[in-house]
Amino acid sequence: MKTAKAVVAAMMAGLTALSTGLTDGKLTAQEAIVAAIALVTTYGATWTVPNAGVVSSAVLDREVRSMHSRYSRTSYAGGAGTPPDAEPLPKGERPPVE
Repeated sequence: MKTAKAVVAAMMAGLTALSTGLTDGKLTAQEAIVAAIALVTTYGATWTVPNAGVVSSAVLDREVRSMHSRYSRTSYAGGAGTPPDAEPLPKGERPPVE
C-alpha cells in the first residue's frame, strides 16, 4: 500500500509538471527533466512517510464514548440544543454556537 501511495503521488506530480510544460504545445528537454525530477522526488518523499497505524477497537470505542458524552449534554430529545423549558428567542435572533 505504501508503494501504491507513492506511485500515485509521483504520477500526479509528474503529470502536473508535464501539463505545465505542454501549455505552449511542445515539450523541451528542460521541461522533461523537471517532470522527471518532480516524479522521482515526490515518489521518494511520499514513500518515506509512514502510513498511519490502524486504530484499535478499544481506542475507537473510547473516542465514541467521549464524543457521545460531550455532545449529549447539549442535545435534548430531538431538539437542536434547546432545553424544553427555554424561552423562545426573539424573532431574528440566533442561538449561541458552542
